[in-house]
Amino acid sequence: MVNESNGVYYFLGNVTSHVVHALPLYEQLGGTIVVLSNRARDELAAQGVPSIAIDDRPDEFLKLSRHLGDTIDYLDQHAKVVVFYEMFLLPRQLRNSGCTKIFLWHGNALKSFMTMNRMRQRAVKGYDYIASLGPINRARLIDEQGFDPGQLVDIGIARTDEVVRHRGQVVVSPDLIAETGIDPARKIVSYVPTYWGVSSIHTLGKKIVAGFPDEHTLIFRPHPQTPTDLLDEYTDLIGDRPNIVYAPHGRYEHVGLLETLDASSLIIGDVSSVMLEAILLDKPLLFARDPGGADEDDLRPIHELVERAGQIDASNVGALAQILDQTMRRGIDHDVWEQTKDAMFFHHDGTSVAAIKEFVESQL
Repeated sequence: MVNESNGVYYFLGNVTSHVVHALPLYEQLGGTIVVLSNRARDELAAQGVPSIAIDDRPDEFLKLSRHLGDTIDYLDQHAKVVVFYEMFLLPRQLRNSGCTKIFLWHGNALKSFMTMNRMRQRAVKGYDYIASLGPINRARLIDEQGFDPGQLVDIGIARTDEVVRHRGQVVVSPDLIAETGIDPARKIVSYVPTYWGVSSIHTLGKKIVAGFPDEHTLIFRPHPQTPTDLLDEYTDLIGDRPNIVYAPHGRYEHVGLLETLDASSLIIGDVSSVMLEAILLDKPLLFARDPGGADEDDLRPIHELVERAGQIDASNVGALAQILDQTMRRGIDHDVWEQTKDAMFFHHDGTSVAAIKEFVESQL
């Protein structure tokens, strides 16, 4: 659905995994997806997603340099609205362009380092508008980071509409069973660690995978930017165990993040944006904590839910089987889950895309 004529552009840079955040809006509104290299364009094409690459700079990430002059000129001349999913430090030409620049995030900014870093703060303030994802996020951006309230738009994050489609249900698709060969009689647990910041993947995650009980199935879905050498350690730990599925982004056609979350009876994670979105599913959660890992500031906005959900760390990972069973039997505290959703998300009832679409259209 490449439709350059409507003036809406979705800027992904070289991180094509962010397309999952762009597609819900793109499918409703149309427009053009822009990447910064032929490699990124080909990666999206393999997923059936059309995009354009004007410059071929696979090394460009957080700063749009002079080497991207053709891309910047193109957006300056053609775009009415550019939606960004990464904290690019915009060049003067694009900051001064007549198009509206909107930062929609590719996660929830739960991690404290996402807003405390001065360079990141400067980058985000370079946009015309910034999505505030929920009341707590909005308050932190204003009170702690000094953002202008008029720059913030309470529109949430598009992917949450898809996350909540099977809220409270365990849905294991036939395609998932066919592709992975898992036993559908076993309950599925997913482990979805982040890599950036205070992740559990360095130490505790290896113990979770190595000690995972045979009576359940584990789907291990690492962050797309996890280094290969670290992932190699996990593939060695998994070996040929039939009840553990290694499902990184793009490996399976029908085992994406949403299919993984839908199929799970319990979700293990840390401070990944995926873990915050998992709250929307009304399913049992376990927060994994590496030694010296998760900063309490990161989890403070959801501390009550973390305490009710349960935690796993070096002191109790040896009892993983018992902890999994206890957590699944206990279920969730619906009042705490609802209070946390209201605090962390705008439009968590499945209307985020409609809100974002309405705002983008108001800028055309």
